Formats: sequence, structure tokens, C-alpha cells
Amino acid sequence: MKIIVSLFTFLICQLYTLAQVNQASMYGLDTSFLNYNTCELGAIHEYFSYHAKYPESTMSLLKRVQDSVVSHPIALSKNGFITFRFTVNCQGKASHFKLYLLDENYAETIFDKTLVLFLYDFIKGLNGWKIIKDKSGQHILNYNSYFSFQIKDGKIISVAP
Repeated sequence: MKIIVSLFTFLICQLYTLAQVNQASMYGLDTSFLNYNTCELGAIHEYFSYHAKYPESTMSLLKRVQDSVVSHPIALSKNGFITFRFTVNCQGKASHFKLYLLDENYAETIFDKTLVLFLYDFIKGLNGWKIIKDKSGQHILNYNSYFSFQIKDGKIISVAP
């Protein structure tokens, strides 16, 4: 059932991010692709095409972020979704962030900057990103990934994917 909920959340977020405005620069996120990038610039692939989902389970990531929130004074007063879309380069570093913020009715909204930056730092601190190669095995590829955090009643209740 948790997989179905995560998949549904992913699909809803993907549909709504197509029509949304990227709010990353408003929050001061790294929107540059060239930071940490020594890779060949070519096509950017999608993580699911190469089974490059972050290797830690979503339940474990959820517990980690929930435990981290407890020790920080962060306002979780608004319900909704905070979705980060980013590129993982050949070194396994995340950059080129995009940010999409939705309320619980899937309308664009704004969240507390401290919360957004906390979640951004959480993602930037993940060091287990897979390094993927093309089908020939000769070239390391850049790929897009995302994290979506659902907030409800003052708690982060899910992380997708």
C-alpha cells in the first residue's frame, strides 16, 4: 500500500510540476548545472531509466528527516508538498535544483524558507547517489532525480520516491 501511495504522489507531483513555476532562485538554491560538474555535458537521463533511485529506502529517509526536524526549530505549519528536482552528475553530486511548492489542494504556494533550506541541505548531504554509465559502459552519465516531501498537520509524513 505504501508503494501505491508513493507512486500516486509521484504521478501527481509530476503532472503538476509541468505547469508550475520553478521557485528555486527565490529560496537561493543551487540552480547551476556546472557546480561540482566535471562530466561531459550531454543528454541528462532520468533516474528510473537506469534504476538509479537513491539506494536508501524511503521509509529510512523519512525517519532520518523526521528525526532531524525534531532537533531544529522549523515551522511545519502548512500542509502540502515540497518537491526538489535536481541533476546528479558523474561524481554523484546533486546540483541544478528546481523547486516546486504545492499546498494540499495542489495549488502553488510558498513555504517557510527555513523549512525549504533545511530539506535542501538534507538532500545535498546525501552521499550515496549511484554513478551510472551508458549502455556501452564507456561514459558516465548525468541524470535527473527528485525528492518530494509531504507535510501534514505539522509533520513530514512521506518522502517520495
